[in-house]
Amino acid sequence: MTVSAVCSLGVKRMFKVNQGEWGQTMFVLFVDSIYKYGMKRCRTLRAVLRLPCFLGWLLLSACQVQMPENSEFVGMVHFSELQTFRYKHTLVSGLEWRSGNHYILEELSSQVISEEMSARGFFPADREAEADIVVVAKWRKDLRAYQEQQAALDGPLNMMNLSESSAGVVSRISLVLEMYAGAEEKLFWRRELPHAFEATQFTGDRITRCLEEAVENFPQRIENDPTLPSIR
Repeated sequence: MTVSAVCSLGVKRMFKVNQGEWGQTMFVLFVDSIYKYGMKRCRTLRAVLRLPCFLGWLLLSACQVQMPENSEFVGMVHFSELQTFRYKHTLVSGLEWRSGNHYILEELSSQVISEEMSARGFFPADREAEADIVVVAKWRKDLRAYQEQQAALDGPLNMMNLSESSAGVVSRISLVLEMYAGAEEKLFWRRELPHAFEATQFTGDRITRCLEEAVENFPQRIENDPTLPSIR
């Protein structure tokens, strides 16, 4: 084989090798461009899909009912359907109560809660089965150490307004107000006032103030417009 033939054969082999590498390079570039194009389209699609979601979120935020800061809703309820109420009973527990305290708690609890609910536009139910809201008040007396007393009906306590006869602990009265919905009496609202006041300061005024504070954040009745269609 001559020198020229060897050179020609080498050039052809080099061309084939370079041609193979060039083909691989072009294939890689093509796949890369397809990938980048696809990612760009995906980002555009995600942006388009996010727009209605964002608009829906804005609409829900605008339509959301702003509940009071200390609201105590603990269950789902169609509040617009709640139109009537009934005070069911008063439960008293804990340490021994003085004579006559039970009667005062029962009478004032029923009276104050009925007045507060009526002031919010709810109607007293004629019969038990007709009540949309059933209300229960739970009073409890127990012992608490001085250092555990923080929030109270009369504000923060200090050594100046504690009973002098107490020695390290004091008996205090707590209130839990619960509201149940429908004939099933499903709990949907609950407000606690732990250790609201000292038992030795038991008066009708403190009981009334305690009940008024417990129901303070309960919303007004929603008056349904019969001309509007139902969304349920």
